[in-house]
Amino acid sequence: MDKALMAFAAALAIGLPALATAWAQSRIGAAGAGALAEKPELTATVIILVAIPETMTILGFVVASMILLGVQGMSHQELIASLRKGAEEKIKAIREESRAGIEIIRAKASDEIKEKRDEYRRKEVKAVLEHERNIISEAEREGALLRLSAEKTMADRLRSLSLMNLHKLRDERYPSLFLSLVKELPPCEWEKVKVNAEDINIARENFSDAEIIPDDSITGGLEVLAEAGAIHIINTLEKRVENIFGDLLPLMVKEIYKEI
Repeated sequence: MDKALMAFAAALAIGLPALATAWAQSRIGAAGAGALAEKPELTATVIILVAIPETMTILGFVVASMILLGVQGMSHQELIASLRKGAEEKIKAIREESRAGIEIIRAKASDEIKEKRDEYRRKEVKAVLEHERNIISEAEREGALLRLSAEKTMADRLRSLSLMNLHKLRDERYPSLFLSLVKELPPCEWEKVKVNAEDINIARENFSDAEIIPDDSITGGLEVLAEAGAIHIINTLEKRVENIFGDLLPLMVKEIYKEI
């Protein structure tokens, strides 16, 4: 009967602390899980806090051992040595578990740092490439604008040079050129004929019934009017240059670029 009571006492000594430990660890574990979700670096601290309630179970185990071993006649020194060994093993296990948790945290932190660095490098390279593309695009746009401006200036200059050199067409072949321009006119009773002052005589020969008007703005060719200006034809050298200049300009620009 005494042994049965002592066994029951030993069961209570270890059972009640075990229940208390389980209750405490359930509370600490829930709070620790929430803390780790926000700060993973607290893993070691949480592990230690979870392990602390185990001391109640150890003490319960000590009391139960003292009860049971006292029944079997174990000496005081043997009991202490046994308890010390058990405590050391328990502490060692806790330390190993803490070290393992710390190593896991360090490895995870290292991987996260590496991933962040790689992501930063990718973003930096992408930003640099985007900046380079923008610079190249802007340079190409400015280059195109400069080229258009240069070509326009060149076109204006070539047109001006063409008009300035029209007088060179007034050589010994010019009378034949003038007659060709006259023949291009449709049949009509022309009332007014504008020509260069030097072409008044040849104009009178071809338009005897028309009023011949000298016009210094005309280098060669003629401008005719009929029916009170309702019919108006310009067949001057200047007009001819204006009409064909659009077709001649690309050829002239091409030849100039060849020389460059």
